[in-house]
Amino acid sequence: MLRSLALSIAVAGVLVTPTVAGAAPLPAGTTALLSGAADLRTPLGRPVSDAELGAEAVSQNGRRIAFSSRSDGLLAGDDDDVSNVYVRDADGVVTLVSRRSGPAGDVAHANCSEAAISDDGRRVGFTCDGPLDPADTNSVRDVYVRDLGSEQTILVSRASGGGAVGSDSSRAPSLDQDGDVVVFSSAARNLGVAIPGNVGVAAYRRQIGGGDAVSVVSRTAGSAGVVTDGITPSVSDDGSRVAFATFANVDAVDGNGRLDVYVRDLGASSTTLVSRAVPGGAVGNDASFEPRISGDGTSAIFTSRATNLAPEDTNRDPDAYLRRTDGSSGRVVHAAGSGTAEGISDAGDIVAFTSSFALDPADRDPGPDVYVTAPAGPRLASRRDGAAGSPSDHALGASISGDGSTVALDIGRALTDDVDPAVRGVAIRSLATSTTVAASRPHATAPFRNDGGDARAATTTPDGRLTAFVTSATGLGAPSAAQPAIIVRDAVTGSVVVASRADGPDGAPLRGRLADPSISADGRRVAFGFVDTDAPPAAQRSQILVRDLASGRTIVASRADGLAGSPGDGSSTRPSISEDGSRVAFVSEARNLGDGDTDDMLDIHLREIDSGRTVLVSRANGAAGAKGNNSSREAAISGDGRHVAFGTRASNLGDGDGESFEDIHVRSLETGETRLASVADAATNGTATAVLPSIDRSGGRVTFVGSGLDSGDTGLRVYVRDLNAGSLVVASRPDDPAGDAIASGMSQPRISLDGRAVAFVGESRAGAAPGAPDDGSLQVLLRDLAAGRTSLISRRTGANGAPDTSTIADPPVVGGVTEGGGCVVFSTVGPLVDGLASSDASQVYLRAVAPGCGTMPVPGGPDGGGSGGGQVDRTAPRLSRMSLLRRSFRVGGPSKRTRKRPALGTELRVTSSEAAKLTVVVERERPGAKKGKRCRVAKRRPRRGGCTAYSRDGVVRKDLRVGSNRVGFSGRIGRKRLAVGRHRMTITARDAAGNVSKAYRLRFTIRR
Repeated sequence: MLRSLALSIAVAGVLVTPTVAGAAPLPAGTTALLSGAADLRTPLGRPVSDAELGAEAVSQNGRRIAFSSRSDGLLAGDDDDVSNVYVRDADGVVTLVSRRSGPAGDVAHANCSEAAISDDGRRVGFTCDGPLDPADTNSVRDVYVRDLGSEQTILVSRASGGGAVGSDSSRAPSLDQDGDVVVFSSAARNLGVAIPGNVGVAAYRRQIGGGDAVSVVSRTAGSAGVVTDGITPSVSDDGSRVAFATFANVDAVDGNGRLDVYVRDLGASSTTLVSRAVPGGAVGNDASFEPRISGDGTSAIFTSRATNLAPEDTNRDPDAYLRRTDGSSGRVVHAAGSGTAEGISDAGDIVAFTSSFALDPADRDPGPDVYVTAPAGPRLASRRDGAAGSPSDHALGASISGDGSTVALDIGRALTDDVDPAVRGVAIRSLATSTTVAASRPHATAPFRNDGGDARAATTTPDGRLTAFVTSATGLGAPSAAQPAIIVRDAVTGSVVVASRADGPDGAPLRGRLADPSISADGRRVAFGFVDTDAPPAAQRSQILVRDLASGRTIVASRADGLAGSPGDGSSTRPSISEDGSRVAFVSEARNLGDGDTDDMLDIHLREIDSGRTVLVSRANGAAGAKGNNSSREAAISGDGRHVAFGTRASNLGDGDGESFEDIHVRSLETGETRLASVADAATNGTATAVLPSIDRSGGRVTFVGSGLDSGDTGLRVYVRDLNAGSLVVASRPDDPAGDAIASGMSQPRISLDGRAVAFVGESRAGAAPGAPDDGSLQVLLRDLAAGRTSLISRRTGANGAPDTSTIADPPVVGGVTEGGGCVVFSTVGPLVDGLASSDASQVYLRAVAPGCGTMPVPGGPDGGGSGGGQVDRTAPRLSRMSLLRRSFRVGGPSKRTRKRPALGTELRVTSSEAAKLTVVVERERPGAKKGKRCRVAKRRPRRGGCTAYSRDGVVRKDLRVGSNRVGFSGRIGRKRLAVGRHRMTITARDAAGNVSKAYRLRFTIRR
């Protein structure tokens, strides 16, 4: 007897999430969280999120570090939906900075960042997108200073004397020794200083107290010098000197039209160009930017792409420079490879900088690291604890204390084991003790890590029970937060299985880049893209792997023709697997696949997994059609595995497409016919690109994103082409049939295998669908092609659930739609269940459109109050009394079911022990020839070694009730008429818990 997939997986020992006690139907209008806990309601814990270091973030003695973070678990009481500013002291205590005045002032409810701290550690400057002062009503970013002693929050970006608040955005604060002077850049024009019309952003200086003066420091020499542009200012400890960058020709010799760095001396009313060769040499011939001034004001550092500032720097890569602020002398700090100036000590004798070039023998990776200057040569600072700690190779920035003893590190991957390794964070390196500790974590001893993580790239089975996706959630089986996994979630049991494993039942989780899973109809096989990042760089190419969850095998699909063919010598991506898991289509630049493609142009190929055959798909009409003469991409295989839809710029496919716009074509693998799908009824190609195909089970209907195919409409639309009927319809239409077409996002639409429903991402507006917001946001919508109705999918549970709040920058993505459109799987960063913050990562959801869309786990059991009696259904349906009314018949009309004896066609009679979904796989008997142990279809039966082979006609699915059933069969599958000759049907039934019956076979003959 066939075991269910869930049982096979459990035996293989890869079940990750415990099974819940019972299951209940998923009600219509439910939005279930597939990337969360086993109950499909609760998010996995994700207290850790990105932290970011400001430009001048360390106090003079290194005891206080200021930073911003989106983490939800740093402190209780802050707003978890936004980025906040914090200070960490040497004892590990973390204090919230971004709040209104007072010890319990209201916390920020908008993003705050760009933290900078005074040398004495008493005050912290930062910017905030929302108000922290009653006078701040301008709805733009402003600069604030928080006094940690008095617990007062001061609005800085305003005119003196409590005057007008800046009318435009202000940012990039820098503080002097005690925080009484703050410099910043601003586009505001109402801060009490006349700003010329040609100045967009100026550098300002604000004296907090002591007269409360506001002045502009980005100006030409002289006490009344002309005001110019100025950005990223940096102030000395006494507040008298300010370095800034500008495009303006502040000095007469500066005519390069590029960003340059100047220093304004307020006491001398001078403005000195420092991004030039010294002394008094050529002005930089490329951009110089992001200056930092030393505490004593005598030196400044900056980053430059110029090639004429030092003899040893002749490339255009960014490099770090040090200059005396009077322009008398200077040197290049780093000229080997790409590097940036990050921080400078008060005396100007120690500089922190990043480098992608290995300046230390321990640094063997090309990734960026932080170094500091030292008498014996550059010293590696971005490394783990200890004098010989391993380097980071993911450094994003740094800041150094005034005394040069401490470096704060902005790190893309953690340097300590007590924080989540995949999250950007801030660490502290003591140069004196060679210790490294995490800064962006709570004051506690427990590790600060996530169980949850990002989840996206979803794909689902035709019934919506099993969904595969890529996730970094360790709570779902990812090896670590830094190494995602492809997992398969069972919506009935709540269990998850790791699919991205090495070959073997106990294969280790794969380590590398994973992408684009595609799952077979029974969930047994999952195809995906994989790059082995442990391989030498020259060998790091994407391959298509297929994991058989029942057998525990991992198979390379992107390989040359033959069972032992060599893996592709170029990257292969975007796999698409057939319903039965026997065929995978993919995109590849490989030249060695042995199917006629010998160049490195992107082409579409297909691999027959069990037979080992590799076939070129992107070729011209005809069995031996010419290879496409331009790149192809985005393969989508039909459910029956007999057709592949793909996008290509080729103009030689012989199907009426003779131009180089990308169009959608469909290739029949049986007949060798290539047909143009992105064409209007009048055989007119689209006037622009057609992309992102999805195809139904039979290969008759294709959906895609395109333009110019509908009455001269040039906007992006989702179309459905019916190749059998020769029709084209716009699927991205509002629920109001008279409304204009909905603009499509450039995102993959999905068509159900029965071709009835299309899920897509579109711009929401009034009338698009019931409950759709009228704000132009991108939402997941579902079009029922038969009923002509459109519904909103990306919303919270309930008929009137709130819609998705994700942004256009990170819109939702459709993963799949089940037959009839009953379930839609999608991913989005917008929180659609309680317990998720809007700043959290993408999650995968299932929306039940119709009743009975899959089942949802129910907590409880015998003692927990849940339904199901604490037992999991593991009993497969039993089929009996199976027969055909006629075993020899002629093909009837299109009617698929009848209670009466059909005049033509036949009737399947079967008794079932329980309600189940009947699956009938119909195959045609063909002459075959033995190849090894396999029987392959042949044009004619050979004299020796002949055998009987079978080619698939298609699949029929019906609902069975308990007891006797009669299923009419006309001899057609969809619109396809079965050929005259002998056929067989393989019959199974699957119950609601996923248990599959024993398979039975019946044979029949189609007469003329």
